[in-house]
Amino acid sequence: MEEEQVKNQEEENETQGQPNQPKISFGEMLPITIAVFLVDIFDILGDLAAGLVFLLPLTLLFDFFSLIIMAIVQFFLFIKGVKGLKGATFLISAAADFIPLINILPLKTAGWLLTVYLVNHPDSKLSKINQVGSIK
Repeated sequence: MEEEQVKNQEEENETQGQPNQPKISFGEMLPITIAVFLVDIFDILGDLAAGLVFLLPLTLLFDFFSLIIMAIVQFFLFIKGVKGLKGATFLISAAADFIPLINILPLKTAGWLLTVYLVNHPDSKLSKINQVGSIK
């Protein structure tokens, strides 16, 4: 009897668009967080070494690696079905990382963690603020 009630509640939540589990699980979040954090560290090291001419190829390699990871994370968010400003939060933070003097901050990691929070907590106040500007 209780199993049927739980099953009916789960089906009702799914039809209302409220999944029972977060869209991005901890097992999915952890490797991406590590990869994005490492890219931020490489970017910071590359920016600090930008004045050294002999390290220019290494700096360009770090930037290329950063673009690849950014594309992979955006593709992952697209596959997971994250749309609107929630999905664009990481993209905006990654694009802001190309602004000089601001790119010393770990913006990609902060943007990724903010995106995960917005996706996993759709009823939070921050998520409601983020939905104001979204196009449906």
